[in-house]
Amino acid sequence: MTNPAAVALLLLAAGGNCFLGLIAQFFGPSGVLAGRIVGAIACLRVLTGMKDWIIEIVTTLGYWGIGLLMLLENLFPPIPSELIMPLAGFAVAQGKLQLPWTILAGVAGTVIGALPWYYLGRIWSLQRTKRWADRYGKWLALSGEDVERASRWFARYGANAVFFGRLVPGVRTLISLPAGLNKMGMTSFCSIPPLARRFG
Repeated sequence: MTNPAAVALLLLAAGGNCFLGLIAQFFGPSGVLAGRIVGAIACLRVLTGMKDWIIEIVTTLGYWGIGLLMLLENLFPPIPSELIMPLAGFAVAQGKLQLPWTILAGVAGTVIGALPWYYLGRIWSLQRTKRWADRYGKWLALSGEDVERASRWFARYGANAVFFGRLVPGVRTLISLPAGLNKMGMTSFCSIPPLARRFG
């Protein structure tokens, strides 16, 4: 079973490279390379732990595990769907899961996972959402600046921003906020994640 501390380390590593900054601070410019090497090794260990954790959940919970992991991937950007769905596909290739149910579980988790950020945007104003992200977003690798950037992108590109944003790791979570802030229709919003997943 994967150590929860490894998952927490992944969240921290994805959230800001604080460790690399500390090494560079103490060792100066020569410490930057050492920091990057140490950081890369730490990230590889964390990703290996994440892979083992994902395999364990998919093996234990099957389709429910796939749906749960895809839901969590949409809530917490550091959890990579790029690991979840290929590992689920491997279970399909081994005959442990059936393809249609695997796809349905992944799509359902993706859509349900996008809804909390969408509703947060619909209920709150942009300023309130930015303040919340600056105060609590560090736990989700999210800042007020990220919310502002995603909102500007949505204002410029509309529904296309949601579609193409769903294809980009990290952005796929953030793009749900401006969709809600700009009162994008629920039907349009819910149809985009499965379409984007098909191409992503």
